[in-house]
Amino acid sequence: MELLTHGLSLANLLSPKVNEQRGIRSLRLANHNRLFSRMYMRYILFLLFSLLLIGCNSTPQTKVKLSKAKISSLEVTENAGGKYEFDFKYEVDNFIDIQNTYFCSVHILRVGGPSIMSHLEGEASSCVINKSSGMAQMYWIPKDINDLYDENGTTVNYFIAIYQSDGNKTSHSIANTPLAKLKQSIQ
Repeated sequence: MELLTHGLSLANLLSPKVNEQRGIRSLRLANHNRLFSRMYMRYILFLLFSLLLIGCNSTPQTKVKLSKAKISSLEVTENAGGKYEFDFKYEVDNFIDIQNTYFCSVHILRVGGPSIMSHLEGEASSCVINKSSGMAQMYWIPKDINDLYDENGTTVNYFIAIYQSDGNKTSHSIANTPLAKLKQSIQ
């Protein structure tokens, strides 16, 4: 009796057509819920990813005031085996007394020819500057001594640079010597 009061008769419940429609409706509802949950999960993942990116970009990055430096009294000597030594005096204005803030390096370049300027390979030392002024020494040994002697009209040049690290894994050049020709002894 109770089934008849809700508009359902025993005949309607047993009818295959009605059961098929109910199955389709429940299947549609299940697919809709599954689709909604996928979209919801994508939305949540997108929000989490966005928050992560925003959080990484908003980390405080301290700005370091860059110092100025001067390089003077540069002497270059060639030792046996093609080892070049670079000795010079330096002075850093607005020196920041933090370990590994300043360093220097020598750059050896071939100028001229088809590529206009290219870096020459070799073993080089760098120097760490821990005082506001003083003497520094570096060396460079070419990978192949024959690279220094080229007959195509190119010259081998060098320059010394002093760099300051800003604490964010980057460094800035605060002093450079002019590009100068590396004097080679005749083999």
